[in-house]
Amino acid sequence: MRALLLIVSFSLLLGGCSGLGATSSSLKSNHQEDKLQGVKVANALRQNGDKYTSLLLYQKLLEKDPDNADALQSSAELLYELGSYNEALSTYEKLLSQEKGDCVVYLGLARLYLRQVRPASAVIVLQKCLGQEAESRDAMKLLAISFDLMGQYDRSKPLYERSLTANPTDVALQNNYALSLLQSGSFQPAIEILSALAFGVNSSVRIRQNLTIAYVLSGDQEAAVHVASLDYSPDEIKRMISYYQLASLHKNASTLRALFAYGESST
Repeated sequence: MRALLLIVSFSLLLGGCSGLGATSSSLKSNHQEDKLQGVKVANALRQNGDKYTSLLLYQKLLEKDPDNADALQSSAELLYELGSYNEALSTYEKLLSQEKGDCVVYLGLARLYLRQVRPASAVIVLQKCLGQEAESRDAMKLLAISFDLMGQYDRSKPLYERSLTANPTDVALQNNYALSLLQSGSFQPAIEILSALAFGVNSSVRIRQNLTIAYVLSGDQEAAVHVASLDYSPDEIKRMISYYQLASLHKNASTLRALFAYGESST
């Protein structure tokens, strides 16, 4: 019911302001206020978890004003959250066509490119972001993952180290750095990082699975089984380890990278 009332009030906002005696400047001011208020209503719905209603409101705003940058950006972010990656990409690209490129837009695009396994495209927009905000932690984290996916570990390593110096307790960042080390063949340092995480207070199934993979790649099957047994049945462990060993034997870098669960750190 609340969402319906918001949609009704929102529709009234979209109707515009027309009145006898209104001046051109006051109409323009009212129109700008309506646009801002409409985005605020949609954003509030989104923050309260009503994502589909908020998406409907963004779309109504954009029907009225296709160049509304605030609605475009919020819509792109929400489409990404909902897994509509192609639609999100086209929305971000429209923002860029309006020369609305800033770090928020570039970061959103980079996340999309990484979802689509297009790390080279992600690198381009992340470098633009860093050109605007040289100390952007999020940009450096995503850039490190991009270089990993391109197999350029010599370029990702200093980014991880710099980011960890600034935020040494970032669990997702530590996890990602360990995966980078694994892919470059530095098994022991990666195992040390993942072991500390896997048996610490911030442990998760994802991290323990990464540690299992690390032990398989290093040739320690006994340790791999021990860690996997915390979350999986004996039959599941047998299948998992056989698959990991097969990927390792073939030394297929893209297959190995697909096994790893990267995490995105918060700022």
